[in-house]
Amino acid sequence: MKPALTLLFFASISTLGCQAPVAFGQNEEGIFRQGAIADIACGPSSLFNWMSHGDLELKGVLAELSSGRTPVQTVQHIIDEYGKRQSATNPSVKRYGPHNGGVGSVNLLLMAKDLLSDHLDSPRSLRGEYLHRIDSESPEDHLKRITGWFARSIESGVPVIQYMRRYQRTSHGGRPRMIFGHHVVVTAIEEQPSESSNATARAAFTFVDSSSGRVDHGELVIAKHEFTAPTFTYRFEGERALTTEKLRTGRPLLEIRVPSYESGNSSKTEIMVAHFATFAGN
Repeated sequence: MKPALTLLFFASISTLGCQAPVAFGQNEEGIFRQGAIADIACGPSSLFNWMSHGDLELKGVLAELSSGRTPVQTVQHIIDEYGKRQSATNPSVKRYGPHNGGVGSVNLLLMAKDLLSDHLDSPRSLRGEYLHRIDSESPEDHLKRITGWFARSIESGVPVIQYMRRYQRTSHGGRPRMIFGHHVVVTAIEEQPSESSNATARAAFTFVDSSSGRVDHGELVIAKHEFTAPTFTYRFEGERALTTEKLRTGRPLLEIRVPSYESGNSSKTEIMVAHFATFAGN
């Protein structure tokens, strides 16, 4: 690893008030608010929060990136250096921009990999996976597989960058309308799912949210009711990521329940799911 610097740069923004670009978590880790850049900047902001909440190696990379820069300049540098490279999923555009509503999950994985490769002599392996249920897998085994991936990565010092999508619920297997997508950083999760009073298996998790600038809590849940949503797979051919989509009905993805995200009857008319994650490879 290249020489690690301390994170004293956080102290310079601690007196900027409640709207400062960086808030502080329970252990004084910096939480970057995406609004300091743009509403679509949850991806690059999550990279900042991923490093600030990681082990000493990830914190050292962030300190190196931040040397001589404010937090806003650091995230803007991440966008300029890594987000403006050619998209792997659509080579006619850049990885990050309004054309994509920010940055897609596969391109964010590549941004994280490139960032570590540029700042570490021996960068650790990162893995990016769509989080759908395998056809031969029970919903319970699906939940255990995902929580196992997350827990092992977090234990190794690498938080999980999770992409969540909210869809409008549909009837008769119709294609649902996507309402929003958002990248967050998962810092803790129950590896062994539990059952609630209605016998629905679930795993509580803690995450850093660049939208609110705070630590929040949610659950990965086996959906009580069936729903329809697209699932994806991808493979690389050279530098190009080729993606295949399949519309599935049943419980193809894990539901995400976050109390602070719910309003009115949104859980009845909409469903939020765990779509993709970037985490430490084996």
